[in-house]
Amino acid sequence: MQTEQLQWSPGAGWQADVASLADAQLVLIFGGTDQLDGTRFAELRSRYPHAILFGCSSAGEILDVNVSDDTVTATAIRFAG
Repeated sequence: MQTEQLQWSPGAGWQADVASLADAQLVLIFGGTDQLDGTRFAELRSRYPHAILFGCSSAGEILDVNVSDDTVTATAIRFAG
């Protein structure tokens, strides 16, 4: 299994920790209700065209050991096999 985490913020846009897993099979998305709009989903769909996008609103988004508000955090997963 391989993973990639990204975080979107109003000031910086999408920031990723590694190269894109364009062939990811699943993307878990968490974000504030104001940030979870069609634009964020379209951007993730473009980056991960074959993945199932699954997400929900949250009261704080976790990336690594940091917790942020008013952002969107996505974890893309490519399963082995």
